[in-house]
Amino acid sequence: MTRKTTVIVQTGLVAIIAIVTTTAILKNRAKPTRAANNAVPTVWRDSSMWVSPFTAMRFDGDNVLVTYAGTEYQLGAINGVSASEIVGFAHDHYRDQWQKRCAEDLIAMLGEMGHPVGGQTVSLSLVDPASGQSKEIADAKMTSENRNQVRNALASTTATAKPAQ
Repeated sequence: MTRKTTVIVQTGLVAIIAIVTTTAILKNRAKPTRAANNAVPTVWRDSSMWVSPFTAMRFDGDNVLVTYAGTEYQLGAINGVSASEIVGFAHDHYRDQWQKRCAEDLIAMLGEMGHPVGGQTVSLSLVDPASGQSKEIADAKMTSENRNQVRNALASTTATAKPAQ
């Protein structure tokens, strides 16, 4: 082998080692763990993520309708992540639990999507369902009380939607 060939082979080997090492590091990063039964990932057990800017959330097909400041809106986006992205992710990862995850674990799910929420406020893009008029909220406060209201509203909706046995 000539010196030039040796350098190319060594450089190629270094690149391969770097790729393999990077891949191994990325695979071994802490990720939410999920059991086969769609259990909540363990990272979501962090109570600081148990917050919401909304007091209610319901679904009309794949449209997300939220109550913010006492008024119902269609959710356009939260922190720039579109409602359709959120719903698509929830469908793909939580199948029959997608609505529950969107409603109860929205902030944690955004983190899992690669859009972690820092702080106690989020930006919202909301649409008035009657007029179609958009409303932008720069700093919507998130509270655990709001999330509890969302959970309770979803639970009562789900309970009334189940057929009597």
